[in-house]
Amino acid sequence: MSGAHEQTRKRRPPKMFLISTDLKVQDQLDGPIKLLRGFICQEQEAGRSRGDSYWVKVLDNDFMLKIEKKFLLEVPSDLSGLLEAVSDPEARLKLLRDPGKLQTCASLPVDSPLWVQIGQQDELAQADLKYIGPRSRGSSAVYFGVQLKGSAAGKGSSNGSFKDQRLFSCPEACALFLPVSHVHIRTWTHNNQPPRGGSSLGQQSQPPITAQNQNQVRAPASPPPLHVGQRVMFPIEDNVYGGEVCFCGLLPGRSSSGMYVGILLDAPVGQWDGLYKGEKLCNIPSPLYGALVPINKVSSDSKPHHHTPPHQVTKSILKPAPPPH
Repeated sequence: MSGAHEQTRKRRPPKMFLISTDLKVQDQLDGPIKLLRGFICQEQEAGRSRGDSYWVKVLDNDFMLKIEKKFLLEVPSDLSGLLEAVSDPEARLKLLRDPGKLQTCASLPVDSPLWVQIGQQDELAQADLKYIGPRSRGSSAVYFGVQLKGSAAGKGSSNGSFKDQRLFSCPEACALFLPVSHVHIRTWTHNNQPPRGGSSLGQQSQPPITAQNQNQVRAPASPPPLHVGQRVMFPIEDNVYGGEVCFCGLLPGRSSSGMYVGILLDAPVGQWDGLYKGEKLCNIPSPLYGALVPINKVSSDSKPHHHTPPHQVTKSILKPAPPPH
């Protein structure tokens, strides 16, 4: 019986941790070693149940060290692979504080529409999810295999293969394998919360027009003129740009200003992060893709994407500036 218990104990996967603060650890052979907050560590067999410390392998630099437990944040076993794929230590810490995002992304179905970060940090591209898992055998790091769409097509690195192993199929130079830190769900609910009932953020709902302002007596009783997910267009300087409605309603504390529309833009010409006076109205992955516009400047657009038309607006109506204070 004791042998079976010992075998079960040995099968327990090693714990994974993030270092909670910058440390300097003295190693007998290598001298002082600097460890950054967010470095990811794997518990070693010899280090289990050793008082106030763990023997761990720091995956960022391959050092084997003893670190006090008080400096280690344990990572849930079902999320460790997702964080292992993230190269930025600070991004790991941020994601660990948002396990809901990790769990939601890990359970997305194939062909879910995404925004993905490519190139510079603020450069977002449309993509469809095609694969979630390790890029190679023997690896535990979990990546998101995506097929780039639209103007980003052709900016990928493969046809769905990684090091000659085919993980999914798509046209050449349209595939990328990205960590969860570079993935954003392209369709959202009104306040970026999953609909009650457990469905994923990838599914779109159309909640009341002023979910954050239900106590506003001026809120219209009729259905909103624009709904979440609707395609719209509006002018910026001398051009017309398109996007998708992610908020439509009265601004908190400014009901007399009338209704505003929060738009997720097709092009990086915006300057709004989805917040108004600290209150989140909707989710915008990058301020370059967000705009908060008076509803009288916005018109419906039935086209999938609206680019600059042959005619031009005679005068600059809106500049990409923060919303009214």
